[in-house]
Amino acid sequence: MIGKISTGDSFRGNITYCLLGRYGEKEGLAEIIDSKMCGGNRKELIKQFEELAALNNRIRAPVWHASISFHESDNPSRQDMIDIAEEYANMHGFQQYLVIQHHDTPNRKHFHMVCNRVNYKQNKAISTSLNFKKMDEFCRKMELKFNFHRVLSAKRFLNKDERNLPRHDKRKLQIKAILETLTSEVNSVEELIERLKKYKIATEKGRGIAFIDDKKVRVKGSELGFSLKNIEKKIAKNANISLAFQNKHRIKRSL
Repeated sequence: MIGKISTGDSFRGNITYCLLGRYGEKEGLAEIIDSKMCGGNRKELIKQFEELAALNNRIRAPVWHASISFHESDNPSRQDMIDIAEEYANMHGFQQYLVIQHHDTPNRKHFHMVCNRVNYKQNKAISTSLNFKKMDEFCRKMELKFNFHRVLSAKRFLNKDERNLPRHDKRKLQIKAILETLTSEVNSVEELIERLKKYKIATEKGRGIAFIDDKKVRVKGSELGFSLKNIEKKIAKNANISLAFQNKHRIKRSL
């Protein structure tokens, strides 16, 4: 996922662009898939956004325009995009927003969000501080949550140690992050191997274990702290926690 952000002062120009495109109206290329605290046709939407922005005339750039595009191998559903947009809006605290999916790039799905930086309750603007870094972190989080293709973060968003790592090593860190999440959820090594396929990570399992991502980067599990033995211990721990939880509730029911 790649996210872009811009701010501005014209809801008319921004909403018109998102709904009609830069070349004028073309039927079927733009579709409103979700909205909050707004509705109606283009003119009505513009008026509603402008009325809310007018509650705080000190804000010179009340328009927040975000766009999120997906890797060509991803196929997010309409509901996926709605859920992602809602989570993004909640992260920043937007109360009024519009979500528009564009259909002009069928091989790479994407959507736009027009958000009002002014809200009803506080009449003050949503901060733009670190907005690009937050978008980068948000995309990485959504990629993991929805099993989408993982994209490497821009160099400027990495910490000092990560910035100096070769890109090859950064891919190893991504594999490690996925393993940390999945090994806390699965009940067997076989289930882990199947779940890793969704992230386009192949597994070589023998006396030990190794992982290969979609860029053919191969790394031994032991190099990441995930040797076969350690993975089996983590999975056994999951099973013990699950069994203890079931026994606890069984006792409660019997009482």
